[in-house]
Amino acid sequence: MNRPSVPQRTTLAAQTVALLERGLQEGRWAGCLPSQHDLCEQLVISRTTLRAALQEVARRGLVDLHQGRPTRIRRGAGRTGTAPHLTQVVLLLPA
Repeated sequence: MNRPSVPQRTTLAAQTVALLERGLQEGRWAGCLPSQHDLCEQLVISRTTLRAALQEVARRGLVDLHQGRPTRIRRGAGRTGTAPHLTQVVLLLPA
């Protein structure tokens, strides 16, 4: 017997993972994510929820987590199909 489609429920942590991934793809943060305290305030979530989401984002290879250190964004994390952000400006002059 076939079951009808059931709407999928997502956890708050899963929604947070999606928000973090989208922010990384859009280049919202450079180098490191804001502190856990700041992210919790911005997203209006608990640190437990944020930590679960960060663990998943790290598992996907987008950030590096180390206790007592800022959460570092891995180079090129989530930037699929977009032009890389320029970090250097070059001026060419005729000799």
